[in-house]
Amino acid sequence: MKPCVRAQADARPNGINEAQPIFDLNAMYAAHQKIEQQNAQLRDQTSAAWLNFYNTLND
Repeated sequence: MKPCVRAQADARPNGINEAQPIFDLNAMYAAHQKIEQQNAQLRDQTSAAWLNFYNTLND
């Protein structure tokens, strides 16, 4: 290992030398699924509200 590379490796805090994922993809996927579920619920509520409004116009 070159001296400059070794100095950089030695300067790193403990734990960074270990293989760590940059992103927690499982957590990101779970958050995305939760948001999609909330959006679907909001779309259903919005559709129901518009249908109720439209039906009151016909009465």
